[in-house]
Amino acid sequence: RYQNGSQFLKSKHRIDEKLAAILVAAEINLAECKPVEEKIVGGIPSARGINFARSGGVMRAVTGDDQGAKVKSISASGIKECLELLTKVSKGIEAYDFVEGMGCEGGCIGGPGTLVNTKVAARALRKTTENKGEDQFAS
Repeated sequence: RYQNGSQFLKSKHRIDEKLAAILVAAEINLAECKPVEEKIVGGIPSARGINFARSGGVMRAVTGDDQGAKVKSISASGIKECLELLTKVSKGIEAYDFVEGMGCEGGCIGGPGTLVNTKVAARALRKTTENKGEDQFAS
């Protein structure tokens, strides 16, 4: 924990510098980015939005489910699995275009802020989005 706000601001500044470096390296100019059309109708999020809480959900939202896609991606959940994957990637044993790492096993639904059993939360999430295409709205 930080003892005072200045340490927090210093760490946030370092994160902002790293993010800026990533954007420059990827040749992404935020000023030139076009806004994405929102798919929320009447306050109902899409299945992809709801599935952010599940391990692999961010990856699927970013890369889609298109089997012909040329994006090599992987997701890991839990600190141990994330560290193992990052070690393999850093040593060049494995290579990916997109890596999703969630510290909590199973994703956010397995985290300390979940008020119900992880399996119950996962089941409820699955039920909410079942029979919905990724671009459909969960209701």
